[in-house]
This record gives sequence, structure tokens and C-alpha cells, in this order.
Amino acid sequence: MNPQRTLCTWAETFEAVTSCVTPLAPETIGLREASGRITASPLTALSPLPAYATSAMDGWAVSGEGPWRIVGEVATGTASDVNLENGQCLKISTGGVVPAGCTSVVPWEDAQVENDTLEADTELGANIRPAATEAVVGDVIVDADTRLVPTHLGLLAAVGIDSVIVRPRPRIAVLLLGDELIHEGLPHDGKIRDALGVQLPAFLEACGAQVTMLSFLEDDPEVIAAAFAQAFECADLVISTGGTADGPKDFAKFAIEHFDMDFIVDRVRMRPGYHFLLATKSVEGRQVPYIALPGNPQSAIASLTSFGVPLIDVLAGLSPQWPAEVAISSAFSTPPNFARVVLGRVENGVFSQGEYLGSAMLRGLAASNGFALIPAGDNPAGAPAHWLPLPFSPNHS
Repeated sequence: MNPQRTLCTWAETFEAVTSCVTPLAPETIGLREASGRITASPLTALSPLPAYATSAMDGWAVSGEGPWRIVGEVATGTASDVNLENGQCLKISTGGVVPAGCTSVVPWEDAQVENDTLEADTELGANIRPAATEAVVGDVIVDADTRLVPTHLGLLAAVGIDSVIVRPRPRIAVLLLGDELIHEGLPHDGKIRDALGVQLPAFLEACGAQVTMLSFLEDDPEVIAAAFAQAFECADLVISTGGTADGPKDFAKFAIEHFDMDFIVDRVRMRPGYHFLLATKSVEGRQVPYIALPGNPQSAIASLTSFGVPLIDVLAGLSPQWPAEVAISSAFSTPPNFARVVLGRVENGVFSQGEYLGSAMLRGLAASNGFALIPAGDNPAGAPAHWLPLPFSPNHS
């Protein structure tokens, strides 16, 4: 165990988490699995769209001037082998492939049919959807780093794509430490209802990750060591909550020492989130990061938003973004050499702090959509801060 950085600034810690690992490899998946995934490269049309000239109406594919003699029908889903000559027509359905020689399509309701003869008024090219009006082969249909939605999938299928290369979903093991936690029912006998085990998986999935392990651990070194061993085998990132200080039942540093991890960050000059730890462990030639979040809920979520989100971005092959600048709506003072991570909301580039700012409090967190990173010292109203949106908030960017 080799501590490298003790009591880091927020910026130093951001740099550490975004440089301690390398991206995971992209993966190829079928379209049915691709909704919500992020493209790893541009996707180009393999077929024109439409692939053929098709009818925009149920009606008659006609050639030249009328009247026209009915010579057959275009079967749905096939291309007719009839080459229409002037004065001939075929029945056709919407989406049917327009036969060779067709000059326009007459809708059913506009046609007068008697025996095998059709009469109607029409214009050259009417009701024909030309081939390749939406795309030609090689057109970029979806850009790289696009989160795919169901409408993308329909478009991709239409241009002949069956599978896509997407950014990986980092596998995350979540270990929640503490004998004091209960996981259902009401608090009793000094026990505390766990508030992180139910929200962290949803938080991480909103970041594009997948939780492959979720374990609640008693404060027992053997139990903790066994769980960490399992976590490092099944995850690309290991996250624990609680036990990050230096007391007799603070086991995060025990795990770092026990597994001979490279200890990178030991505490951060920020409140809440002071007791944040970062380490990495070599597993089969790759560096698996470990982040230890403080046990208090607001501290944990502030740390995860600050450092877990950009770390997951790196693993997914995305470029982590330095937080955008906002203006604070009211004066705020922080202790010397310590930044404050303050929950609240942003509107039109102005941050308004929320209520219930204590590190163990949840009510203000539930009413907020992110945190402002406010620098140390006295900050008057209008002073700049940086905005850390929650990954599931409507204005996340």
C-alpha cells in the first residue's frame, strides 16, 4: 500500500480519478439490446432509404397517359418482373415496389375502373416515393457518442444494420459497510435504515453502468476481505460506502492494505465528502479502481457525483467533462482551504442552494438536481461556482 496523495483538493482528485484507469473495449450488440446504449463510432447506411422506389398510396401503378389497361398486380414484399408499357397499369399497395416503366401512382379513390380499363387524372411522378430520398449508402445515420433511443433503432434497421458497436457498460460492485444498518422496516434499537443501498444502483445505472454485485457487509475483517475478493473478480469498478475514517470499525483502509492496492487519494479538501478514498488494484494485468464513499448519504452522493461519474465515463470510453460554470444566487462562505459541495438547483445559469445541507440529510438531496462546487473563502452573490448535475436530473449535461 503506497499512499500517493493525502488531503487532495477537489481538482487534484478529479484529475486522479480520470487518469488512474484506461477505457474498456467497446462491444458489439444486436439492435434489440441497443436502446439506451451509447454508440462507439458513427453508424452509416448499408442500404439506400428507401431501398426502392415505392408507392405512397394504395392504388394503381400506371405508365404514360390514360386510359390504362390493367395487366396484373404488384405482390406485397416482391419486385414485379413486369416492365410497364405506355397505357398499362398494375394494382399496387402502399409501400409496394414501383415496377419498371411506372410514371405515377393513381390512388384507388381517384380511379374509375370498368372491366380491365382504368381512367383517372394524374401528374407525372405523383404518389411515388423515390429511392434514396432519406439516405444513400454510406450516409452517417447516427453519430458517435449518441445515446440510442427506440426511434434510432427503427432507422438503423431500415438501412440494413443488424448490430452496433457501443460503449461498454462498466460492471460495478457495490459493498455497503456497517453493522448499524438495517434494510427494511423502521429504525429500532440504535439501528439506522440504510438509504444508500436502494439509491446507488439506480444512480450508477443512470451513469450507463451495470451493478453486478450488491452486498451488505457486517464489520468483520474476514467477511469484508471475502467480499472484496469476489468484487475484484466480477467488476470493473468497486465502490464501498462507510468505514472511510480511521476508527476501529472503519474497514475501507483495511481493504486497501489487505489487497495491497495502490492508494492514490486519502481524503479531499471538500465538505461534505471529506473522507473519500481512491485506490487501484491490479487484476490480471488491468487496473481495477476502488472508490470508498463516506457513509453519510449526502456525503456519499456528493463524492459519487464529483468523482464516480467521471471515473465511469473514462471506463466507458467517454471524455469526462470539467464542470460548467454557474453563478451563485446568494453569498456563501466556506472554511479556508476547503471547497463546499452544496446541493440545490440551477436555472438560467444561476445556482440556488437547497435546504437540509447536513452531510447525513436526505430531504434536501431529494429536492435537488445537482451540487454547486463553491471555492474556499468568501463568495458574494453572483460569484462563480461549478455545477455538478446528478446524472438522472432533467438538465443533466
